Amino acid sequence: MSLDDAESVAWPVLFQKPERLGWRFSDRTAHRREFGEQRPRWAGEAARPEGSGIRAALVPMVCRYLGGVRAPADDHGNPLARQLERVELDASRRSHGARLIAGGVFVLMLSGGFFSWLVSAISTWFHDGPGLPFGPTMLWSAGAAALGSAAVWWTWAGAVRALKGVVRRSWRLSYQRHEQDVREWEARRQRFEDHERARMADISDWTSTELSPGVKRVSVIGDNTDGAEALLTVLGASILAEGRSLTVLDLTGDIVVGELVRGAVDTGYQAAFRLLPTELAHVDLLTGMSTEQVVRLLVEARHGGQEKPDLVGRGVDERILTQVLALIAPGGLSMGRIAAALRMAMRARIRDTDNSLLSQEEREALRRGLTDEYRRHVSPHLANLEAMVGPLSAMGTGEVDELEGQLRVLSMSSDWTSAQIDFLGDLLVGWAARQVIDNTASIPTLVVTAADRLATRHLDRLSQLCERRGIRLVVLFRRFDETTARMVGRGSVAFMRLDDPQQATRAADFIGREYTFTVSQMSTTLGGQHTHSVANTVSHSDSDGRSTTESVNESRSRGKNRGAQSSTNVPKTKNTSRTKGWSDADTQSWNRTRSWGTTVSNATTDSWSDSETRQRVHEHRVDPEVIKNLPDYAMLLVESTIDGTPRIVRSVELNPEIAVLEAQPAGTRGGLQNVEALSYPGDDDPTGPIRWRRQ
Repeated sequence: MSLDDAESVAWPVLFQKPERLGWRFSDRTAHRREFGEQRPRWAGEAARPEGSGIRAALVPMVCRYLGGVRAPADDHGNPLARQLERVELDASRRSHGARLIAGGVFVLMLSGGFFSWLVSAISTWFHDGPGLPFGPTMLWSAGAAALGSAAVWWTWAGAVRALKGVVRRSWRLSYQRHEQDVREWEARRQRFEDHERARMADISDWTSTELSPGVKRVSVIGDNTDGAEALLTVLGASILAEGRSLTVLDLTGDIVVGELVRGAVDTGYQAAFRLLPTELAHVDLLTGMSTEQVVRLLVEARHGGQEKPDLVGRGVDERILTQVLALIAPGGLSMGRIAAALRMAMRARIRDTDNSLLSQEEREALRRGLTDEYRRHVSPHLANLEAMVGPLSAMGTGEVDELEGQLRVLSMSSDWTSAQIDFLGDLLVGWAARQVIDNTASIPTLVVTAADRLATRHLDRLSQLCERRGIRLVVLFRRFDETTARMVGRGSVAFMRLDDPQQATRAADFIGREYTFTVSQMSTTLGGQHTHSVANTVSHSDSDGRSTTESVNESRSRGKNRGAQSSTNVPKTKNTSRTKGWSDADTQSWNRTRSWGTTVSNATTDSWSDSETRQRVHEHRVDPEVIKNLPDYAMLLVESTIDGTPRIVRSVELNPEIAVLEAQPAGTRGGLQNVEALSYPGDDDPTGPIRWRRQ
């Protein structure tokens, strides 16, 4: 496919509603919805099988007897298999229990036979009657006990087997119902996923960045020719697709509106394009203006760019033009006739074309209209006016066609000097202001590029006229100096790449600052200590002692007893006792004590600490480096708020090829590689800091 064929395919996609400045990347996966229904989990409850003969209320009791009422939870394995294993184990255990019961029945019946024989023997002892023989009785008891225990064991085992079958069918039926629920859930989820994929295929990764209907002024700042061309193409295409007309004054000299004009023509829109000064002969900016309006237009173009208005010079120029134009107005006003009249009034060298432009009566009237003394005083003013008007003499000399169509463009090339370009640019702005006043309905949107060349007064006047009449004015500036900052009016402001650091900083200041907490200091401390000590202790003590004790004890006692009367039978007595004792003790003691010890101590200490200090700072919401390094097809849109909150900053992509991506379904992206996008972290905070993201 050739380049022309590719453009013919892309143009209809680009010329689509709604009106937009560009696009913003929005990952379509962020719009994906998850299936909200949870996967069914097996409740682990048995179900009553048909034809089991067991009531539904008794099923939990039977299951509790074999395997438990609830199955174990198992999200990864097979819970049914595990539950059936539990049933088998319980059934086996219950079967072993049947053997014990059968053994008990056997013992009980055998004991019954023995007690029968015992009762018979006791009865025979007391009544001398016949009794049961022991051998046959026990033999018959053993046989009956064996038959009874076998019957009990067989009945019990059969009941366990029957219950096991019922329980197994109950669990299988419950799990089959669960599997049916899972299949139905997977079918619903698959239908949801198919619907979601179809819905996601209709969602584009790029969403249009639209301007609010109340915004009537958009200022775009940036020295980026490719970005300006892309902006005009995207914005102009969407405006034309909305069914509204567009007027563009391209003062850049680079014809940045050329791509829009080519696309509009290829798509079938009516476009009128004039390139100045190449097609100056086919353009007449004075058409429909009165003499007074032409005088004001020329005077404003001559003096509008002065920082300090020269009121005297302005008044002299206005008086001269009023006198000169009043003399030639009956024959019509054109730039060529005005320039010829000025040369005739100052009696300069007459050109060959002047005689054809002015009649004999007009030439005579111009010679007589100004006295020699007055002409001598205003000669510099006449020369200045002729120097400005003279290069535009070819205006309107050819076949002049009205600028009609949905797209009207007046573009300037870079063939002229700066003074001529500035004068012609001011004339174009004056013409646009006249169109706004006289034909408001024909200019719903006006775009002016390279507005840095215009006089501040002219742009302010044009902005006021557009605002009062509800016309959207889009102004593109190449620089963001102090003058441009004053010219940026209300409404939305967009910044493209600004290579100059001062301009980038001024743009960041315009966007604003915010308070954030940033890490101002980080410190890491490491420390250690090691201590090793050894202590030896030795002690020795000797003690020796001796003690001697000697004691002597001696005691004597004597007693007599005589009767007082002779008639008593008490005998006469005499007692004498003597006690003598002696003791000798010698004690010696000796003691020796010796002790020694060694003490070793080790101590190791390690310490570390990490500290972080945050500080509240007032910094740019968008760093100037970001503005300096914006891609060619990216800009930052700053929208003002009415509630006093910080301005909203949005990143906008301008590449026209994104329109092709926007129209392509998912999985068929092609034709545009390495798109660089600006984005916020995240879910979508428009007041947060700008960061890069490469798609």
